[in-house]
Amino acid sequence: NFAKGQKMCMFVAAETARWQADPLSQDSLFFKLYAPDTFHPSRIGSYLVSCVFFKSLTGKSPKGLKYIPTGCAHDERLKDKWSSKYPEWKPLEVTPAIALQLQQIADSI
Repeated sequence: NFAKGQKMCMFVAAETARWQADPLSQDSLFFKLYAPDTFHPSRIGSYLVSCVFFKSLTGKSPKGLKYIPTGCAHDERLKDKWSSKYPEWKPLEVTPAIALQLQQIADSI
């Protein structure tokens, strides 16, 4: 149900913050889970949640998953929408190192 989903998302965000030295820094992975509207997930936020779902549905660790998302139209729309108010914000690419970090976070949940 919706309430359980919200709790799970809050727990995922808390776990991500735990992995960061300064989670409220604009450079932290935690800070980049959402678009500047703090409602829409960023690409890395979506990837993290997909890793959590993978583990929840299969019971297997997401560590080592090969798929890494690349640019998408949604990112560009968010960037266009928020660039005037938040010129420093841009979608964060999911590099292999970031993917592994997100997979490890999802595996710890």
